[in-house]
Parts: sequence; structure tokens; C-alpha cells
Amino acid sequence: MVNKDLIWVEKYRPKLICDLVLEESTRNIFIKFLNEQSLPHLLLFGSVGCGKTTIAKILISSLDCDSIIINASSERGIDIIRSKIKQFAMMSSLKKWKIVFLDEADGTTPEFLFALRNLMETFAEQTRFILTANYINKIIEPIRSRCQLIEFNHLGKKQIRILLEKILNSESIEFDVDDLLILIDLYYPDIRSMINNLQLYSDKGKWKVKNSEGFRNFEQLLEYIKKGDLKSIRELNLDYTESYKYLFDKVDNITDDYEKRVNMSLDIADYMYKDVFISDKSINFAACVMKLMERLK
Repeated sequence: MVNKDLIWVEKYRPKLICDLVLEESTRNIFIKFLNEQSLPHLLLFGSVGCGKTTIAKILISSLDCDSIIINASSERGIDIIRSKIKQFAMMSSLKKWKIVFLDEADGTTPEFLFALRNLMETFAEQTRFILTANYINKIIEPIRSRCQLIEFNHLGKKQIRILLEKILNSESIEFDVDDLLILIDLYYPDIRSMINNLQLYSDKGKWKVKNSEGFRNFEQLLEYIKKGDLKSIRELNLDYTESYKYLFDKVDNITDDYEKRVNMSLDIADYMYKDVFISDKSINFAACVMKLMERLK
């Protein structure tokens, strides 16, 4: 039995820039920061699980700095600006830099970000801010203009497969490459979710993708929603609980319209909540996909 107490996402989180699978041009930007021991305000943006948080932590551990790390999606109140960030920025330090790392900054409020802008200006001499965001358009322009913007593009599926194979081999876990390809198609480009799945379903020295037929059905589900084909969706053999999670993770693949994505995410969360209390789960799920189809019109 694999030791489930060890979180693989953390265990295999790269500790050095050279360990990261990045585009060479992007890697060189960070190498330059470290070589020069200098840092502008940074806004790292891109899809979930693509390495933004990992890069920020590597920079913090490699630079001569004091730091504070805040999950901005949970600590998003304006009081955090005054009680934590401002106090940290005001304190004296013998290090070259003080770094405020705001993870998931797109989960904060505009009021929070406007207050943050003032701190970035006031304490710019020694304090640097690193922000990560999945959706850059949720970060106000005054913040964006004060940061160096670095986009994290999706890794190629071949690169991800090599990474996952390396993890499984390190854990002495047997696996089938075809199962890995299914897993990558399911969660792409969210590498974090892929690694979590490897650990969750590794047992007695083997890993096998759970319900591979169901995973393929998930892919069809997205296409049927785009086509408005409710009949075909009802014929799929779906695990409804997993389907809600899949739709929530893949809502970006359904539409490019930001407002629609937000509304569809809220719809999915609402029907997933109702799923706990309703007796006929198929009707609830059908109502959910019909609502998503309506949003697409």
C-alpha cells in the first residue's frame, strides 16, 4: 500500500528553476532574477496547476529576502491589507528584499486590489509583490501596470506524460501508458490534479485509471453540451458526482466568453449542492446541463 500520508504534489514539487518544465524564454527570465538577486513586482498568470505557485516559492527561497505568503482567495478581506501586509511592509529587515506573495490574487475583491496598489507604491523601495492568477482580467489595470506580466502556457502532453512516468517510477508503481494518456486528456492542463489522481488510485504497487470508460464519456459530455444534445448525454454512463467536478474544472473548454464561464461555474456549483438532497440525481444533472446549454445560446 502506498503511503497516502505523503502528498505527492508537495513531494515532487520542483525545488530549483532547472527542475521545472518551462519554455526556455520563460525559464531565462527567472534565472536572470536569481543571478542578479533582483526582482520587480510580478504577476504570474495562466491555467490551474501549471506551476505559478511553485515558481513563486522557488524565487522566495532563492533570493535574499524575508517573506509573507497569503492565499488571497481565502484571506481576501480589506483588513488583511492593514493587519498583515502593511505591517509586514513596514517592519525593518536586514535582508535585501521583503516579498509579499499573494497566491490566487484573482480571488480577491477590487477594493482589496486598489488598497494593494497603494501599498505597492508606498513601500516600493524594499518590498516586492508576487501575485498569481488564473484569470488576468480579474486583476485591475493599475496592478497589472505595476507588475511584470509572465504568462504560463500549457505544457505539451508529452512533457506531462514524462513527468508523471517519472513520479510513478520513483514510487515503484506499475502502470499502463494508455491509462496515463486517458488521465492527461481528462485533467489537461491541470498537472496538480493529475498527480493527486496518481496518488489516490495507487494501491499495492499498481496504478490504474479509475473508470476509463467514464473518463471518455466525460470528454463526450463536453461535446454534447456544446451541441445542445441532451438525448446523447442521458445515454452516457456517467458518475454524476464526478461529472459535476469535471464540468467545473473544464468550464474553460466549453466557452471562451468570460461572463458565461463565471455564470456556468455558479450553475454547476448550485446543482452539485442540490445533488445531495435530491432523490433522482439523473433529473438534477439533466437540469444542470440544460442550464449550461441555455447559457451557450
